[in-house]
Amino acid sequence: MNLTPNLTGGIFSGIGIYENTFNPSSLEAGVYNISYSLNTENNCYSTVEKSVTILPIIDVNFTNLDTDFCINETNMTLSASDENATFSGTAVNENIFNPSVAGIGTNTINLHFTDENNCNIVKSEIVNIHSLPNVDFQNLENEYCLSSDTVHLQGNFENGNFYFDNSALGDTFFRIDNYNVGNHQIKFSYLDEFNCFSYKTKDFVIANLPQIEFVNLEEEYCKNSEEVILQSNFPESIFSGDGVVDGVFYPNLLDENVETTIIYCSYTDEKSCVNSIEKEITINYPTEISFENLENSYCLNDEIVVLNSEFENSYFSGNGVIGNTFNPELAAAGEHNIYLHFVNDKNCFSDISQSVNVLELPNLSFENLENSYCKNDEKIALEANFENAVFEIQEEEKDTLDIPNLEVGSYNIICNYTDENSCSNSISKNVIINNFPDANFQGLDTAYCQNSLFSVLQANENGGEFNGDGLIENIFYPNLLDSGNYEISYNITNENNCSNSFTKLVKIHHLLKVLE
Repeated sequence: MNLTPNLTGGIFSGIGIYENTFNPSSLEAGVYNISYSLNTENNCYSTVEKSVTILPIIDVNFTNLDTDFCINETNMTLSASDENATFSGTAVNENIFNPSVAGIGTNTINLHFTDENNCNIVKSEIVNIHSLPNVDFQNLENEYCLSSDTVHLQGNFENGNFYFDNSALGDTFFRIDNYNVGNHQIKFSYLDEFNCFSYKTKDFVIANLPQIEFVNLEEEYCKNSEEVILQSNFPESIFSGDGVVDGVFYPNLLDENVETTIIYCSYTDEKSCVNSIEKEITINYPTEISFENLENSYCLNDEIVVLNSEFENSYFSGNGVIGNTFNPELAAAGEHNIYLHFVNDKNCFSDISQSVNVLELPNLSFENLENSYCKNDEKIALEANFENAVFEIQEEEKDTLDIPNLEVGSYNIICNYTDENSCSNSISKNVIINNFPDANFQGLDTAYCQNSLFSVLQANENGGEFNGDGLIENIFYPNLLDSGNYEISYNITNENNCSNSFTKLVKIHHLLKVLE
């Protein structure tokens, strides 16, 4: 502390004095005299002395502070030799020191104490915060199969310890097959020179061998059964055995008369765990069958054929087959296969087939036959698209339709034809013979004078048209004509498009001149 006199120019003296500074910390406890001497300008000398007591310092210290801590240690309650001491520092809260807050490295903790004389004491200690050892180990896979080899674990600290499911291994080797299938854990721990402890755990699975099962392989097959795409409960299984090609079982590839065969299945999973199974299957044989009464060809309109088989419970199939009958018309024209099927007591399926050709009927058509004719049409020759076709009219064979000699009405014209395959066809057409209209008319005389009055012509059937000289519509005017012969006609077409015409001759006489 600095000493200040009321008159400057003097000199301080005493123990603990340096110039005008008094340093109590350099003194032992006790009473000391401090003097100040001054010689004035008048050579008057004066001195003053004061006593000062240096009080003893109580020795207060940390009582439980270690020099080394691990970063993960729990909070520490600081204590001192005097319970009234207080503490301060980066990671100190009241009297609690938290190593994890202090952080890795050196850290200063301060002790503060004030005695009854108001003397302050501060002491500091440096502590070291150590990181945890970075523990790790290698050579442990995530999964093993039960038949895997011995595992050699390697930790990154030589004196570390391994635990299997919290039980000490006592070695860095362990055999997978000494433990049960399921989830397990390996722990590797290490305690360093500062007593900082750390560990690393890794989970792994001991898997059982794949439990393989056939999912679609029957106990028995027929020699002619369809191929079987072999499957197990593992999609990538490998299959082998007689009749097996690329994972497909072909019963028909087996040797003749073989009675049993063995199919093998193996599977290797992603952990290289291998398992295999086998299954013996019985091979049965189909029955030889045949059928009768089916020709090689039929016409489309042939009668239904009854098919015969000696095997009870056999059945037929194919186009045109109903039950045990074959209907060519139902089958339709073309090549067809007719099958006989039979299942024996071993459930083996037999079938045979026979090809049959259903021949088209001649595509018969009339060449020149209209739907209707008028009674006044000429007779026509009947023709079809096949040269040797035969025609029938009213159950009589005809080669012409003699329209003028037929009564008005409807006639069924039938055409029959048999081709080179002896297939016959018949067509018919209903032809109507319509009457023609009455074209006669009345009201026209056979002769007129040039000055005769007009005549009104009246048709027997209305709807037609009058034609000829001297006509205006249906009125005949002789005075419009010169003397001579003229034709007056009436033309009419009825609702059936049948036409008729009737013509009459009329003579116009010349008028004689009378002389006066």
